[in-house]
Amino acid sequence: MTIYQVKLKEKRDRENQLDFAEEIGIEKGKNDMCNEIINRMKSKGYSCNEIAGITGISIEYLQ
Repeated sequence: MTIYQVKLKEKRDRENQLDFAEEIGIEKGKNDMCNEIINRMKSKGYSCNEIAGITGISIEYLQ
């Protein structure tokens, strides 16, 4: 897989994760499903900064 293909896949993965977060109604760390999303993303290797960027959850909440 070329670097370009890897970057495209990473971008799609982020977009898919964001779609998933929006579908279940995540809202700035206030939703009951928030921890579930965070745990799933962490288990897939996302850092706190990446999760904050994708979901809009504050970095303070994630740490």
